Amino acid sequence: MNKLLLFLLVCFTLGCTQEVKQNKDNSFSMNQPELEISKLKNLIINKGDTSAYNQLDVAFLDQRHEEFIIYALIMANKYDYPKAYYDVFSCICDIYGDIDKLSYLDSQTRQFALNYLTLSVQKGYEIGKGDLSTIMLEGKYMKKNIKLGKKYQEEYNQLLTTKE
Repeated sequence: MNKLLLFLLVCFTLGCTQEVKQNKDNSFSMNQPELEISKLKNLIINKGDTSAYNQLDVAFLDQRHEEFIIYALIMANKYDYPKAYYDVFSCICDIYGDIDKLSYLDSQTRQFALNYLTLSVQKGYEIGKGDLSTIMLEGKYMKKNIKLGKKYQEEYNQLLTTKE
């Protein structure tokens, strides 16, 4: 756990000194936010602004997740924003590519990620039910729970059909 906290501190320190960079061909990403990145970060840290957080999320789509996880942790832990709990889980998974890569993580980091996924669902973030149901039904990274896993899977599938 200490290694993860040290990693996050280093990422945060580096991230505070960097702004969105131009691509090598001098073009800008289409994911540019309305406000400057530094202003979004300030709104997130000091006010828990969910709009600023969501803009930063989009702005960081083509950047490293190692910096975004700092803001996800702040929004989750300080402001109890349900989506941010899921984003912590997602950022950790993205380090290795996807949810199937959880096996590459040490057990403490994996449990840390799974705790945030579980919290996202408990706090009402419906998207998290898709990943959590998969993990519960497999029983690979947490105790198998067919009944709850199927319930979450049905709710997640219903969410997908209502969005279409």
